[in-house]
Amino acid sequence: MWPLGLIFVFLLVMPVQGAEDQKTFPASFPAKAEKPALEKNLGTFISYMSNLSSRFEKLKNKIDDTKALSLFHNKFFELSQDINNLAPQILALKSAPNINYDQLKSIESQLNNAEYRLKKIWTPLSLFIKKLSRLINTWAEEKKELATWREKAKHDESLHLVENDIKNSQKKIDGAVELIKQKLIPALAAGKNIEDVKTTLHMLNDEVEQLLRKAHGIRLKQTSSSIFSANFHAQLDKNLWQTTLENISVSIVLQKKNIVDHVKFLFALLLNTFFLALITRYSRKTIKGSAPWYSFTERPVSTAFLVSLACFSLVDFFSDGIVQIPQGWETIKQIIILLASMPLCRVLLVATPWKKRFFCQLAVVSLIFLFFQLVNLPLSLVYIFLYFITLMGMFFYLWQSRKLSRKDEPTFGVWSLRFVSLVLFALLILISSGFGELALYFLDSLLSTWVYALVYWMLFLFTCGILDALFSLIPGTIAQRNSNAIIKSIVPVLIIFYGLLFFVSILEVWSIYPTREAAWNGLKSLSLMIGSWDIKTEFILTAVVSVYCIMLISKTVKSILLQDILPRKSMEIGTQISIVRLANYFIFILGFILVAYLLGFNLTHLTIFGGALGIGIGFGLKEIVNNIASGLILLFERPIKIGDIIKVENEIGEVKRMGLRATVVKTLDSAEIVIPNSDFITGRVTNWTLEDRQIRIKIPVGVAYGSDIEKVFTILLSCAAANPLVLSEPKARALFLSFGDSSLDFELRVWIHDFNERRIVLSELNNDINNEFDMAGIEIPFPQRDLHLHSDGVNI
Repeated sequence: MWPLGLIFVFLLVMPVQGAEDQKTFPASFPAKAEKPALEKNLGTFISYMSNLSSRFEKLKNKIDDTKALSLFHNKFFELSQDINNLAPQILALKSAPNINYDQLKSIESQLNNAEYRLKKIWTPLSLFIKKLSRLINTWAEEKKELATWREKAKHDESLHLVENDIKNSQKKIDGAVELIKQKLIPALAAGKNIEDVKTTLHMLNDEVEQLLRKAHGIRLKQTSSSIFSANFHAQLDKNLWQTTLENISVSIVLQKKNIVDHVKFLFALLLNTFFLALITRYSRKTIKGSAPWYSFTERPVSTAFLVSLACFSLVDFFSDGIVQIPQGWETIKQIIILLASMPLCRVLLVATPWKKRFFCQLAVVSLIFLFFQLVNLPLSLVYIFLYFITLMGMFFYLWQSRKLSRKDEPTFGVWSLRFVSLVLFALLILISSGFGELALYFLDSLLSTWVYALVYWMLFLFTCGILDALFSLIPGTIAQRNSNAIIKSIVPVLIIFYGLLFFVSILEVWSIYPTREAAWNGLKSLSLMIGSWDIKTEFILTAVVSVYCIMLISKTVKSILLQDILPRKSMEIGTQISIVRLANYFIFILGFILVAYLLGFNLTHLTIFGGALGIGIGFGLKEIVNNIASGLILLFERPIKIGDIIKVENEIGEVKRMGLRATVVKTLDSAEIVIPNSDFITGRVTNWTLEDRQIRIKIPVGVAYGSDIEKVFTILLSCAAANPLVLSEPKARALFLSFGDSSLDFELRVWIHDFNERRIVLSELNNDINNEFDMAGIEIPFPQRDLHLHSDGVNI
């Protein structure tokens, strides 16, 4: 893993090409070569005139086919009407005694959508204006060119013949310039109108931001009377109920109008949900019951609605408002998503009965508050409902926590319910003290946080389940055999993705940023100053994801090579691993260069990095680089490979791992020795299995003097032939080596298939030889010595 760490550190410390580089960048290009001047004669003029006529005809067709202005007027008129309708709504909110925060958020969303639509209108129009500007400059150059021809004609007799053609060419050039001006002038006027609308949008956005800041400030103040005060009870009159009914009627009329205006969109959404539910339902037949996707197939309708609306929200988020959501539909979307999540969560997440009840209670309360928001229920009624629901919830969860503690439930669940009771008690105090807005803000934020956490976790499980289902259906053994490992590798990316979405959504829910787009831009703009380097969050995130993608690609290539490609070549495992390691190093180097380029690094700084690395090698990294170079030599020359039995410094063991810096050898005593690679290059290494794992075993045998030599040969060779681990080729040999001090010395030499079996074979052969000698009456002598004592010249 150290190459990945080196890449990540380099990406963080290497300075990005900045403003200074950008200023000097154009200077690195050679000056544009001037167009070579053609000789002005009659032939070149005829060619010039023909080319001019052809270009004039193309210009007329090109401009006549352009529909930019016609499309602009239609879309701009609709956008202007929508913006004009927003202005009185903002004015009404400014003059209202109580600021409606939800209406402000809805208007802010509509303004953001208007900015996006204006950008979509301005982009083709600006390109059209730029094209017309280039064309008019081009034809102005043609006018200058024709003037030189006219001047040339005064002194060239041959050009007098085409004087009328010169005049006609002048008319064509003037006509082209006039034609371009006819299109350019209204386009410029349209651009001016867009700038005026931009100014209006900017002013409306400023007013909405001021109202939002004012609403945030009001929340921290006592905005209403206590729920027990006479002033509060005086608000509960007939006018309040009449206002409630009027708000409900207005909401119903508005939603009916939205349905009629967006019937095509609703039909497409429902059709997409229907087909998705069918696919989810029928995919159950091909999925195992233990698969993660199987739980979603049990609730196909809920899964279809959840995924469809979640994808709709993701498209709206990442496209910067490409889909215009009508007023109130955001709340309806949240209601449907919550209703779809409830049956799925009961199957996937909630197990114990008290957790199911707790989950259902939170879901019901969230749905009620979303309904209040949809019908714009008066705040007085909302405060009453909030007071009673917090009061009942506080006592209920206290009783529930006490009940669970008696049943020896996990401590976390008990204290979670106590914490919920504490939060409800705090909300109850706020409502009773007249801080209804603040209590409503906290409760709404907490419920929204819970809903977002629930939905994103469900989407995470859905993504993992669909990946598992897809891998199980993909033909090919590699994908199916490694599906769990592949999904496990992708999970961190999914966690980062959905974690970021959740965090951005929470920043909007708690009003830290006005919109999710603003929260995302705020996160990207965060930076960390280290000296003169400005490291932004976006850069760090991109570097982390890029390095992780390099790691995933490396693992994928490794799996394909080891499991599919290399086994077909009948290579040894050590050779396969060596090839895979070289491929991984190549991927790391190539990925490092590519990621550095994509992140905007000036690759010329690599020379500076290389120089610094050289100085580091000279001072303190010499041994490390020596080992790395030796590791590369071992990979290419392969004097040892994984699985070989080697002897280094009187230690015999099997090569288990080979890295760039060191090699791990496991001895016969199961001890692992880490040996620097340079020791294999500069030292002496005995490789018992370099070319072949066969090995010869020598078994010395001594028999007493006077034994039958032929019988000894017969017994030794028969013992070798009877052992199943002894190879028949090369044949076993029995040799009479010498006359020893106490015995006739023989040696049995046999070949076995594997070095690891030498001790077993040696033990078995010694045992068989001893038994056969006993049966044949052949004695294995022990060492004998004659002792002669001398005393005063007399032998004793």
